[in-house]
Amino acid sequence: MNGCLFPDMASAFIAVDPNTRENGCLQVLKGSHKLGRVEHGKFGDQTGADPERTTEAMKVYGIGLCGT
Repeated sequence: MNGCLFPDMASAFIAVDPNTRENGCLQVLKGSHKLGRVEHGKFGDQTGADPERTTEAMKVYGIGLCGT
């Protein structure tokens, strides 16, 4: 998408407010960079990664700690 032919990209996250489980912090799946492209879109009231694919990825990779 967006003209990117290869998914060799990086993401960055800078919290400007404290990030906690209560306010929806970023969760990281260690090793998920090996998944390839994960489509994002509107799911319910939020925009984010495909929840079905995310659920399956969490079974394989687990979840990193929130706020660390």
